This record gives sequence, structure tokens and C-alpha cells, in this order.
Amino acid sequence: MEEIQAASLRALAVCNLDREYNELRNIREAIRRIEEGSFGICQECDEDIHPKRLAALPGLHLYTVARKP
Repeated sequence: MEEIQAASLRALAVCNLDREYNELRNIREAIRRIEEGSFGICQECDEDIHPKRLAALPGLHLYTVARKP
């Protein structure tokens, strides 16, 4: 039973690391877009993403995603 718990804890740790890595990658990408002046603009249609959407999801870069409820 201890082996199963240890394996479960390792799997959870890997999931957490993966989530944190993706979050960091999204933050770095958002910083890059801020630096180049494209933050808050959809990368597909060049429309502005509403500031409330960006406040809720700062890593957002596609307006089509932003429009979904």
C-alpha cells in the first residue's frame, strides 16, 4: 500500500510541476507580448481583447477563446 501511495504522490507532483511549468511559460509569453506591444490583442484576428477578460485570464492571446462564456 505504501508503494501505491508513493506512486500517487509522485504522479501528483509531476502534474503540479507540469501545471506550474505551463503557467510560467504563459507568463513569459505574456511578458514578451507586453514588451513588443501586442499584449491584449488577439493573435488571430488583431482585435483587442476586453480588459476584463485579460484581468481574469492574463495569458489570453486569442480573442476567439476570450469570447467563449
